[in-house]
Amino acid sequence: VFTMSAYPLTPHQLAELKRTSNNKCAECSSQNPAWASVSYGIVICLDCAGIHRGLGVHVSFVRSITMDDWSSDQFDRMMRGGNDKWNEYWAKNASAAELASCNVTDNVVDRKEMAQKLKAKYESEIARSYRELLSLADGASRG
Repeated sequence: VFTMSAYPLTPHQLAELKRTSNNKCAECSSQNPAWASVSYGIVICLDCAGIHRGLGVHVSFVRSITMDDWSSDQFDRMMRGGNDKWNEYWAKNASAAELASCNVTDNVVDRKEMAQKLKAKYESEIARSYRELLSLADGASRG
């Protein structure tokens, strides 16, 4: 059985992970997010991480940036992703109705409403295709 080694992120990796586009939550724009969705290569805050965890690992695999161990494949996927890349992909491919109904940055303060919007966003065909794109890149990087 093949097992993947996993270790805490190094200070250099932490700095790489929090590069410019990842210095705030990909969902609500909170500063200094400490969690990540490896599935999308995005960095998120604690509240949004809780919502992502509720979506299930088949939709969003969530890790703590500082408390969890990371495999090299997980870290590499984060480097191929990024908050800007995911948000640009979503904006480019979502319909106007999807953009409006899944927008969580405009005065959404109710956690239940935010969870509903994120569920719709991440269970969409667009989100599934983005996960697949990152997965294809996973295979290509292994070569």
